[in-house]
Amino acid sequence: MHVAYTTSGFLFKANLIDLDKCWPIVLLISLRMYRKSALTDEEVRYVGYLTQSQSTRDYDTTYSMYDDNMYDDFVNSTGLSYPDEFDFAAFTRRVGYQFTMHDDLLHCVWKGGQLCTSDDFVHVFTRYGNCYTFNAPAKHQYLTQDHVGAGNGLVMFLNVKQEEYTETAFGNYAAGLKIYVHNKDEPPLIESQGHAITPGTLSYVDITQHRSLNLPPKWGQCNPSQQLEFYDSYTIPGCLLEWYSKIMTSVCGCRPFIYPGRARHCTLWETFECVQPTEAAIQSGEYGDMPCPVPCNHTTYPTTMSYANFPSKSVASSMAQLFNISAEYASENYVAVDIFYGRMSYQLSKQTYAMTASALVSDIGGQMGLFLGASVITLMEIAEYIGNKMKHLFCFKKKKTRANNSSNAIHTEQ
Repeated sequence: MHVAYTTSGFLFKANLIDLDKCWPIVLLISLRMYRKSALTDEEVRYVGYLTQSQSTRDYDTTYSMYDDNMYDDFVNSTGLSYPDEFDFAAFTRRVGYQFTMHDDLLHCVWKGGQLCTSDDFVHVFTRYGNCYTFNAPAKHQYLTQDHVGAGNGLVMFLNVKQEEYTETAFGNYAAGLKIYVHNKDEPPLIESQGHAITPGTLSYVDITQHRSLNLPPKWGQCNPSQQLEFYDSYTIPGCLLEWYSKIMTSVCGCRPFIYPGRARHCTLWETFECVQPTEAAIQSGEYGDMPCPVPCNHTTYPTTMSYANFPSKSVASSMAQLFNISAEYASENYVAVDIFYGRMSYQLSKQTYAMTASALVSDIGGQMGLFLGASVITLMEIAEYIGNKMKHLFCFKKKKTRANNSSNAIHTEQ
């Protein structure tokens, strides 16, 4: 496969090249932010407000539906007022989604035969609360894969536990999970990425690898010297998170715990009264455009999804006996995911110069030769022709002068 087209003065080429076998990061997200069984009776009364305060909005859309009186409504409706030392991160870590073996993760297999457990997943915070990554560097060296096809990657059976959901009309409407496959150097921006997986399905996730090489100005838009403060490699999601964090720290004097930085975490009051209005102002353009150019070298992992019913009727009865559940519970809560490479190649998209200096000179010469007939040889022939004409003219005048002199001499003798 080879594709080439011109865009903004440079040439963009896409090629399929043998895959280097590296396995991406797989992020697992539950659509329930908090666990009902982990909440106290007091916490159950205001968890809806906490869910709304950490609303899973998309960074790329304009948001202005915040309420200046949300904190007052919270206090009046619950009769509670959190002290300033309330720690959102600690609260979410304690009562949020937990990824435990044989409870949330029923079964896990890597590369068709290696058993994996919940210990192979690393915790990370997002707007959905507690999330978990597979193939995180904190656990081991990055994994590789040299076989394609279903069953040769990461296979998981999971329980979404709908009985544990605490979501209200202001939180997530759906039940299930989200899967996001991304580059190891890129922090997850799950609000804009990932695929939702519904209970009662087996989801096949076919991964492809796409690499982009971009040119710096004046030909392209990437900045090879661009660096981030809290991430080792420059990526647009990392730049976006740091930009948000800097604005929050400057305006509110704190940062939400999902943002990188050194500032303290915002309190509940600061989240309602400052963070949400500031986010709305950022997304409405009051703080200008996002200062994040495209990276010069970037790898993404586009995915193609397909689905089948899970479990089948014949398997549902076996699972009901194995896990001591009803077939109805299995169809409403159980999810199977099969993530794999569909082919051992990746697509390389590379920006190249549409015209180099030597190509420009050659093009000018070609255009002159084609449209003006003024090639270098032609110019030399013209110069030679003019020289010959000048020579003949000079010789003619010289002969004429001699002839006149001879004629004058004859008349004098006579």
